[in-house]
Amino acid sequence: MEPINHKVQYRDYYGNILVILSLSRVASEIINTFLWDRANYLWSLCTLPLIGALSWLLITLTLREGKILVSYLPIFAYLSFLLARTNVSNLYSMKCFFSEFIVWFCFIITIGICSRDPYAAKRLQTSVIWAIKIIVLIGVGQLAVFLMRVASPSPTALLELRPVQGIFVHPNIYLVVVLPFSFLFLKQRSYVWTILTILTCLSTGTRSPILAALLMFVLVLKSILRRPITRIDVMVTFLLIVVVYSTLIKLNSYGWHYENIDSRMSYGTLQWRVDYWRNFLEKNEGLSSWVGHGVGSADLFESVLGSKGPTMLPHNDYLRICYDIGFVGLLIFLNLVFFMVRLLMRSITVDNDFILLSYLVIICFYITDNFVYATHSVWIYMFVASFLIRPSARIERKPS
Repeated sequence: MEPINHKVQYRDYYGNILVILSLSRVASEIINTFLWDRANYLWSLCTLPLIGALSWLLITLTLREGKILVSYLPIFAYLSFLLARTNVSNLYSMKCFFSEFIVWFCFIITIGICSRDPYAAKRLQTSVIWAIKIIVLIGVGQLAVFLMRVASPSPTALLELRPVQGIFVHPNIYLVVVLPFSFLFLKQRSYVWTILTILTCLSTGTRSPILAALLMFVLVLKSILRRPITRIDVMVTFLLIVVVYSTLIKLNSYGWHYENIDSRMSYGTLQWRVDYWRNFLEKNEGLSSWVGHGVGSADLFESVLGSKGPTMLPHNDYLRICYDIGFVGLLIFLNLVFFMVRLLMRSITVDNDFILLSYLVIICFYITDNFVYATHSVWIYMFVASFLIRPSARIERKPS
């Protein structure tokens, strides 16, 4: 009788867990969008016990190495402060906290498994890429149906009517989840998938991540040409993003008109956002400016539109964090962002540098939309994590 290969069993077991986590989210999104709008909540509840078990296992395995808490201190610091400002008697506040908890612990767990087992990493990457391809094909189908129904389709009609949303409840989510994979397909020279991905993303009518991708032109070009991306490149890109977005905000007057907000060919939505952000800042004073009003408070903020329109979410996740957990919480969150960039910079090569572009698209999307406190980004974070090296991992050199 041949001996049992425990290593292979280990690989299959953990690889299957990561694949199930990613593919079950695909099923959850489909059900949530087309059948039952609470399916993602159910997915989160079912995922929590699994995350707890895996977290305990990984912490136990890494105790002798060291330093899982130290290695990911910015993540634990953010989640700890978020928990401290969460209202445990408010279900929505708890939902916001656990959404962030699930995303970041899935990220840590994926690094822990994939850094020990490249086979598990490859299986996760393959499953996510195929899931994205299926979503893109659904987006192509939605675009085709739109083109058949509209007598004289035009770029303006695509922008205004936003026919593509894939399996998601909103076109914005489709774009921020799917767009980063166009970098991957382009790098792999899968030109058909690159064209289909970009075409469907443009048909979502969502502009901010497209602007972010344009601002990252140097990084994208270096990735395509297989040139190493340096820290200077990233610093210049960050500076460009800050300057361009600050200029756009400054150029918009506060005298917007509500009837313009529905037109995606005008600056109405940006003007509305700027006015709304100003009202948020005016309400942030005293102790609340330092520790916030509590997790979930920004989403329940009194509408600045009054009788002219509905209550809207902040449409700026940095302001949302600041309002909920204060300037202290915002600094902790920004430290987490820079920690992620440092982690990515240490792990990327000319073969996987598209993961840096993926994360930069998300942090730009935070400027004008609502993406924290949701688990839609769990795919991107797990996919990115599958390429990373744990901060505490030591590189073993072969003797020369």
